[in-house]
Amino acid sequence: EETISTLNYAKRAKIIKVAATRNEESSQKKVLERELEALQQKIGADTAEGTRAEEVEEKYRQELETLQQHMQQSWEDKQKLSAEYEEQRKVAKEEAERLSAQMGGGGKKRMQ
Repeated sequence: EETISTLNYAKRAKIIKVAATRNEESSQKKVLERELEALQQKIGADTAEGTRAEEVEEKYRQELETLQQHMQQSWEDKQKLSAEYEEQRKVAKEEAERLSAQMGGGGKKRMQ
């Protein structure tokens, strides 16, 4: 004895897809922070020694900027992916509603 609502529920359940992902952002962030600290310490050590301080400082600043851009870029990429998944979820929801409306409309006609 399956009712129409049970069948609709089963159809919606088939549409749902879950993709598990490993959260690597925190470990990557820690690694980048360690690299930043190491570069800052190198800047301090090189300037203390008095060896071409300005050249070394500029070189390390460029490396710091590159690492910071990488950190930002990965966040922006994740935002884009999130927006894409949200759009896919919206489309799937609309499709489920459309199918539900079709099934509901067909059931009413049969009942009359």
